Amino acid sequence: MHPTTNVSPRLSGYRWPAEWETQQAVWLAWPHDASLWPIDLDPVWETIADLVVELAAVQRVDLLVQNRDVILRAERFIKESRRRRNVAAGQVVFHSIATDDSWLRDIGPIFINREGQQAAVGWNFNGWGKFVPFDTDAKVGGAVAESLGIELFRPNVVLEGGAIDTNGRGLVITTEQCLLNPNRNPGLGKADYEKLLSDYLSAEQVVWLGEGLHNDHTDGHVDVVTRFTSPNSVVTLMTNDRNDPSFPALDENRRRLKAVRIDDLPLRIVELPLPDPLMFEGQRLAAGYANFVIANGLIVVPTYGCDADAAAMKIIGEQFPDRRVVGLSAIELLKGGGAFHCLSQQQPALD
Repeated sequence: MHPTTNVSPRLSGYRWPAEWETQQAVWLAWPHDASLWPIDLDPVWETIADLVVELAAVQRVDLLVQNRDVILRAERFIKESRRRRNVAAGQVVFHSIATDDSWLRDIGPIFINREGQQAAVGWNFNGWGKFVPFDTDAKVGGAVAESLGIELFRPNVVLEGGAIDTNGRGLVITTEQCLLNPNRNPGLGKADYEKLLSDYLSAEQVVWLGEGLHNDHTDGHVDVVTRFTSPNSVVTLMTNDRNDPSFPALDENRRRLKAVRIDDLPLRIVELPLPDPLMFEGQRLAAGYANFVIANGLIVVPTYGCDADAAAMKIIGEQFPDRRVVGLSAIELLKGGGAFHCLSQQQPALD
């Protein structure tokens, strides 16, 4: 691995590409510790295998595995998924990189590009200030960069990839609920984060939403509620049910999005419905459709077995008319705390 440098990525000429730009791979981690999940892992493995199979059909999948036993299990579930879904075999590359859990969006690095070169930004990770163990997860960003032989920039700040999203042209979106939560970086304010995002991800403008979905244990990750779909467009969750516990936050987010200007033009805002309430162990899960994965020619959308699934897939598909839209059930995953975008971290093609 190239040594960490004191020169910021911005001064080094790097930028953070948007997820819809051409990718060379998508990184995932196979879950292996049943004690970290409130359910049996077999249905989780089936779901993740389906995700791997769909993504590998269009681009390389780099899969982190704990040991040889995990490789054999993953190969078995992937083979079965290919047969069941009738999807041709694609390229899956296994990496012996240890993890505690499988949420690569939050524990993996963010890849940044400059002409002909790629580097990674590896943030600190503290299990959202709620979950242990996380020590091994905290090392994943550096391990991935080392496996690729690319430069690693390492700000000494807790930040998860699911907390931020970009349009690839210097606009970054996040939530106050997450970044300003004292369980992340006590003492850091908006101005501190804006400088951080400018230095390390070349952000020109940061859009601050308020809160995320009700009962989101990540404290309001933006990729659960609002996502860029083009340089000047977002999809955002919304409900007309004023009694829904998420209504005040989603309505406030919509108000803030309407105030955003890009080159003096308003942001295009497309609303996504909320799925029917999904309950587990007496609590409503933070289910939403914004946690989709963008890949080369493909969008994978989480579904929840309700009528809103079809409407959400149609809306998201209309934002990406050149890509096939696949819906996969995220119910079992969500019982463990996330959906498909939470599991993945894209590696863009070189500029």
